[in-house]
Amino acid sequence: MTIEELYDAYNALKQQNDDFYDIEIPLYTKFIHLTKVNNEEFNYFNIEKTLEKEFTNDDVYQQRLLECRIDYGREFCTFKYRLTRDLNKVYIKYYFSIEDSKKDEFLRQFTKFIIINDIICVFKMRTEKTSTDAVTVRVYNPDNYKKVFEFLQPFVNQKIKQPLFTPVINNLGITIGNDNSYNRYIIDMLMNYFEQNDKDSINENGFINYINTSDIEVELKKINR
Repeated sequence: MTIEELYDAYNALKQQNDDFYDIEIPLYTKFIHLTKVNNEEFNYFNIEKTLEKEFTNDDVYQQRLLECRIDYGREFCTFKYRLTRDLNKVYIKYYFSIEDSKKDEFLRQFTKFIIINDIICVFKMRTEKTSTDAVTVRVYNPDNYKKVFEFLQPFVNQKIKQPLFTPVINNLGITIGNDNSYNRYIIDMLMNYFEQNDKDSINENGFINYINTSDIEVELKKINR
């Protein structure tokens, strides 16, 4: 979506809702192009069994280094490898869309890849929806960033472009994270920007300038949650 389309969507949502989250969440959904897919949900349980069988004699499963679970009412399939509470919370985060037919293959191959290369990471996949963040991967060791980037490239769906203001390389979104959502942060700041400008004066460069010249903490406190 363009920034003008997001502006129109924001104002339409404001006319229908008073609650902040009833405006923020639908706008976020539009921003990441979140849609239901027609294909059947991929079989998470068979994948888990396959991986468990493959690594059953390996320390990975004996030491519970790989954790698999379904989150948010089956919306996400999440995998964690070698994640500990004392781990540095700063990480590189990759976002990309993936074709439905490649989900099973990606889960199998990427899980093997992180175990063989001992890459500390968390990754999750939307189970029955498509979006610009259909797959998100957090990598905690700087030495692994390039290796992971090169592995992910063949799985990126080039037909679904990353949203405005997301740093990208070959349509793979890349940000630095600290347990906060980059896309939600952009949406919240866009909402503030829209409140302070009319449609004729908004543009991408104006928003970037607003981000660069604002006190972010002050701006985010203006949001009426």
